[in-house]
Amino acid sequence: MLWATSLLAVLAAGFGQNGHSEAVLARNALESTKARLLADAGAHAALFDLLRADAAGEPLTIAEQHFALGDGEVRLVISDEDGKIDLNAVPADLLARLLAGLGVDPPAAARLADRIVEHRPYHRVEGLTDVSGMGEDLVTKLRPLVTVYSGLETVAPEAASAPVLSALPGSNADLAAELREQGLDSKALVALPDDMRAGIEDHLLSSRALVFGIETLGRSAGAAIYVRRAVVALEPSDRDRPFTIYGWDQGDPAGFAFAVAAHDTPP
Repeated sequence: MLWATSLLAVLAAGFGQNGHSEAVLARNALESTKARLLADAGAHAALFDLLRADAAGEPLTIAEQHFALGDGEVRLVISDEDGKIDLNAVPADLLARLLAGLGVDPPAAARLADRIVEHRPYHRVEGLTDVSGMGEDLVTKLRPLVTVYSGLETVAPEAASAPVLSALPGSNADLAAELREQGLDSKALVALPDDMRAGIEDHLLSSRALVFGIETLGRSAGAAIYVRRAVVALEPSDRDRPFTIYGWDQGDPAGFAFAVAAHDTPP
């Protein structure tokens, strides 16, 4: 009889432990779902802001936004794809300068840039992971700086980040900062010698404000986190379909942090 009582006690403890584990799993799943819904709500809010600003002819806010929603919070940043370096269009030397600016040894940066060009065309930035030597950390750093959606060899200075503008031939940190603030009307750009100015101006063009990247981070009250990464194109001439979604993927907190850092000093 004693052994039976002991067995029942063990079984009861086991059932109790399983019940507790299932409750924890259910709670975690609920918090993860809340975080995903918060991130998606932020992405939809950003898209609404894009449509509203486009209809009103207002400038877009590139700086990070942060707001509470229910018992959670949302952080988001919007980026203009015309302010990024197009993986399918720019020459290898520009890619090499961008990589070197991220800390890659210049000779290695040149080799990586050549490999990136060899793997064209890219349909998604994530295609960089197929390039030999492109580690996950480097792709994460590059992601907010490059695009496959502009189709241009140029970047829009008013929408570009400091690392992108610093990668232009003849540019530097001071000129990049002024280009971000003043765009093509930069006094520092005008003051450059003709040959240097021409070299930089060949890579600059005002934004068309057509395709935008959206990164949102949702955090639930239970501290669960979800990152949404989206790419949307505005279709101002189509009243029935004013936008097209090119990408709607799960991101990661590290990638979100780099996206925010790329635009930490907005124009």
